[in-house]
Amino acid sequence: NKFKGELTKGTLDDHEFLLLKPLSFMNNSGYIALQVMQFYKIKLEDIFVIYDDLDLEIGKIKIKVGGGSAGHNGIKSLDQHIGNGYCRVRIG
Repeated sequence: NKFKGELTKGTLDDHEFLLLKPLSFMNNSGYIALQVMQFYKIKLEDIFVIYDDLDLEIGKIKIKVGGGSAGHNGIKSLDQHIGNGYCRVRIG
């Protein structure tokens, strides 16, 4: 598709959302996220990024807004292209 990723729309409790799974290399995922944000006019504060974190205990989840990349290339790419004021959901 035009965003080089899998994109789907859904509704949960009357709230519409988009799910994007970039199909590029992880270190290029920020560019794809930027394209989707611009096309659908999505604000940075409405972005939730869900990713695995080997440093977390299995099954543990941490959520925060902003922060560093901790060496994660996908997060580095997102920070570079869209900024870092989005919500991060880390799953161990």
